[in-house]
Order: sequence, then structure tokens, then C-alpha cells
Amino acid sequence: MPAFGDALSEGEIRRVVDYLRNFCPRVSDWPLGDLNFPRALFTEKAFPENELVLTSTVALRGAGSVMNELVYEHRLGARSMFEVGVPFGFLNLTGAPAATGAGTGATGWTGGLGDLAIAFKHAVLQSARSGTILALGAEVQVPTGREDQGLGAGVTVVGPFLAFGQALPAGAFVQVHAGADLPVDFDKSDPEAFWNAVVGCSAVPSRFGRMYSPMIEVLGKRGLTGSAPSATWDLVPQMEVTLNRRKHVRVDLGVDIPMNETEDRRLQLVAYLLWDWYEGGPLEGWGW
Repeated sequence: MPAFGDALSEGEIRRVVDYLRNFCPRVSDWPLGDLNFPRALFTEKAFPENELVLTSTVALRGAGSVMNELVYEHRLGARSMFEVGVPFGFLNLTGAPAATGAGTGATGWTGGLGDLAIAFKHAVLQSARSGTILALGAEVQVPTGREDQGLGAGVTVVGPFLAFGQALPAGAFVQVHAGADLPVDFDKSDPEAFWNAVVGCSAVPSRFGRMYSPMIEVLGKRGLTGSAPSATWDLVPQMEVTLNRRKHVRVDLGVDIPMNETEDRRLQLVAYLLWDWYEGGPLEGWGW
């Protein structure tokens, strides 16, 4: 179709979309795209997606490591989705912190697959009027990674969680992701509770140009056993940028900064490359 440029104002575009939505008899079942807030590096979104995401984490201090996770997300109907996560990477066991779980005396570099994860999520509440979306879900991690090499937990872990998103004025938003990681055998691994939150905003300097979304995440985690240590806290400043006009290919870059318990936790560079495959092929929508 021919380019329409500025033929329609923002208000006229909104009225056309509202008119088209009247043809959908079950339109209220589908969360509006306005509730599809930018994806943070660690905080799970409440909005169901069709995406492929490759996340990489590189240790900037201490023993070296380059860990990755490839996540495939597939929407099911109006409000549900499932995802499969495949972690893999390399780490240096020489001088690695005890938190890696590597076997005593292990040295040198190792690599391989981590623990495979399968998750399901359903949006139980969504409101375009209030700009609110809430989802419940659960994840199961199976011990496919070698525990003695620091690549796995060595036990199946079940993780119920909730994800919440709220639109704020001027393109801002806040998202919350909280839950627990519960191993099926407490003798092999300790149960943990986690709570993540991100606040950010999105800006598009030109009408059909790139979207920039600066965000900052706060990550908290604490063991649930009686002998559990105090909670750990991380701060993750980051920036997500859309790479093409269609905005279905994006990159996010940030730094994971431990705020306490820094003896066994290191500064890390974290980045992802995201492709929303439902919106078209990865080579489509690049013309500027």
C-alpha cells in the first residue's frame, strides 16, 4: 500500500482502531497492546507473547563466565502462553564462587547445557481503562545440567509466580515479578523466594522511529529454610532499543550490580536480543 505518512493524526488512528475492534465479538478477552510493556532483563512480563529471546550474561570480575539462555515463547489463545528455556554457556571453575555449585577441587573452563525450564502463564486480570495487567504462572526446571560443573541444581525445581504490570503517566510503567523456587528434594537444594521490580519509560523521538526504554530493576532473593542467610539485593540499570521500524526486533543492555553479599557475587554485563516472531520475519520491517 502507498505510504500514508502524516495523513492521519494520533486521535484519528485511535478512532479507526476502536472502530475495527467493534468487529471482534470477544475483544474484551484480549489484552490491549498498550499493556505490553517493554521486557526487562530479569522481571517476567504479565503480557502473553510470541517471542524468541537470547539472553547472555558475562562476568566482569572474578572467575570468568559466559552464560546464555534461549527462550521460546508461544501464545495460547487470548491470555495464556507457554515458554521453553534452554540455558547453555561456559564458566571458569578456577576461583569460582561457591554459589556456582561446582564440585570441590574443580578447576579450568567447562561448558555445556544448564537446567531446562518449561513455564506456563495466564493473564487473570487486564484493564485498558486502568492500565493494569496481572498474570499467574508456574515454571518447572529439570536437572539437565551437570551439578558438579556448576551448570545445574541437580534437582527438579517448581516455581510458582505472579507477574504484574501498571501503566503510568507520560509513557512510564512499573512491573513486578515475585514467586518461589521449590526443589522437590530439600536435601539437595534450598527453597528460595524472589521478588523483582522494574520501573521505566518509553519514548519515540520520531513518530515511526526507534523506541527507547530506559529501565532500572531491583532484584531480591532469600532462602526459605531456617538457616537461610539474609536477603540478597541487586540493581540492574538498562536500556532497551527497538532496532527496526516494525519494532519487533529489540536489544536490551544492562549491568547487574550486587548491592550486598558481594564476596560470592560478581558484577555482570547482561544483554538480550529479542524477536517477536508473530509480527514477521527477522529481516522484515527494517526500511527507514
